[in-house]
Amino acid sequence: MKKIIGIVLVSLLVLIFGFFLVAEWWVEQIFDEVMNEKPDRVYNVTYADLDLHTFLKGVTLESAQIVPINASDSGTVLHGTVSHIELSGIQWRHFFFSKKANVREMVFIKPDFQISLGPVKQSKEKPRSSTKGLQRLFGDILSRGEIQNFRLVNGSTEARRDSVLIAKVANLTISAEEIVTDSIQAKSLIPFKVGSFTASVDSSVLQLNEYTMLRSGYFGYQEDQSQLELNNIMMSFTDDRMQVSQRLGKQVDLIEAKVKLLKIDGLDATSNVSELDIRAQSMLIDEFELKDFRDKNQQRPPDSAKPMFSGMVR
Repeated sequence: MKKIIGIVLVSLLVLIFGFFLVAEWWVEQIFDEVMNEKPDRVYNVTYADLDLHTFLKGVTLESAQIVPINASDSGTVLHGTVSHIELSGIQWRHFFFSKKANVREMVFIKPDFQISLGPVKQSKEKPRSSTKGLQRLFGDILSRGEIQNFRLVNGSTEARRDSVLIAKVANLTISAEEIVTDSIQAKSLIPFKVGSFTASVDSSVLQLNEYTMLRSGYFGYQEDQSQLELNNIMMSFTDDRMQVSQRLGKQVDLIEAKVKLLKIDGLDATSNVSELDIRAQSMLIDEFELKDFRDKNQQRPPDSAKPMFSGMVR
């Protein structure tokens, strides 16, 4: 009797193991088609290996690559690598029989985005074009199915023009819940209506022009609390101020600034942080330091009307 029970148990284990092997093979056969079926997609998503989770709880795509289909030398081009893409809560009935991706959550783990900006002479792109590139990527990926929640963990981004670093972000974290992909929000990083959205960055660098860099420490944004926080902001020159003045060849105010903390509360829903169009109830600036330098030996430019601070803050 014990021998019969043992044989039955071994047979069951073999059947279960065989079932998962067949299921994983079946998923691999159709997953690429599901991921890259949109005819108007901007990117192809490929991966080195697919791991089916125990009890069909989800899948993990290892060493994923995000490659643009039509790259242009004159515009923004984004290439991405992701250590792991995890998809959980997959509705397998839709997946197997309708070849549709209905997913509770998608997670990008350790993504790295490399953004190439078009030459200045061929485009009028500004540094914020890198933000537009990420927005276009997220919109393209999340619109490939019904993906309810999206998270990005420990991400990094670099934007370059002609091999020159324009912007860099370290340890980017994003969380978007209750995504509605048929409701477009053109001003948002996740360009769809969401139930809640948070984002944070450990540090960032932005080249404002050929001689000015803007750096910041921790950046945090919480949409549900309408709050934005930036720490250790510093605007400085890449060269000595006298050398910068000589390069400009005229008298101008060369300004360097430091802010320990910038906190904005009560952000209006119409604000666009990436475009510096901010409307809020209050702003806190802690430990603001400003240095203004003018080389009087340089030629004085013609007088012109200067914008007033009251016109910037209303």
